[in-house]
Amino acid sequence: MNYQQNNDGDLNEKDPNDDADDDYDPDDDDEDIDYELADLRAKEARRQAQRRAQQARYRARHPDRVAATQARFLAKRSRDSIKSARYRAEHKEQVLDRKKLYRERNREFLAVAKKYYKETHRARVAAASKRYRARHPERVAEARKRYRERNRARLAEYDKRYQKEHRAQVAEKKSATGKTIGDRSRRISDDIGRPIESG
Repeated sequence: MNYQQNNDGDLNEKDPNDDADDDYDPDDDDEDIDYELADLRAKEARRQAQRRAQQARYRARHPDRVAATQARFLAKRSRDSIKSARYRAEHKEQVLDRKKLYRERNREFLAVAKKYYKETHRARVAAASKRYRARHPERVAEARKRYRERNRARLAEYDKRYQKEHRAQVAEKKSATGKTIGDRSRRISDDIGRPIESG
C-alpha cells in the first residue's frame, strides 16, 4: 500500500501544498504605517497641548517666579552679549577669518537661505532696500554705474532686442517725446564716460 501523508485534518501542521500566502505583498504595510504615523502625531499634539496648558497654569499661579526667571534669563543674555562684544573687539581678525571661512564652506547654503528669506519676507526686504537707497544715494549711484560698466554689451543688446520686439511702442514713445531707447543708451554712456554701441 502506498501511503501519502495528508495534513488536511491537522490544523497544527503545515501542508506543503497550501499556498495561502501567495498574495503577500511587503508594501501592504504602508497603510498600517500611515495609521501609526497619524496616531503618533495625534499623541504628540495632545502632549504639546497638555504641556502648554500646564505651563499656562504655572504662569497664572506663580507670576513672581516667572518674572524672576525671565529677569535671570535677560541678565544672563546681557552678560553673554557683553562678553561676545568684548571678544569680537579684542579678536577682530580671528572673528573675520572665521566668518570668511564659514562663508566659503557654506556658500550654497547661505545662497539658498538668502533667497528663501527674500521670498518669504518680500515686504520687509523691499522696505529695507528703500531705506538703504534713501540713506545712501551716492553708494547706489556708484553701484549702478559699476553695473552699467560691467554689463555694457549686455545692456546694448537688451536695448536692441527691446526696440526690435516693441517697435510700435518705441515709435509711439518717439513721437510723444521725441526720444528713443538709443537716447537712453547714449545718456547711460554719458554717465559712464564711454559710448555704448547701439544699432
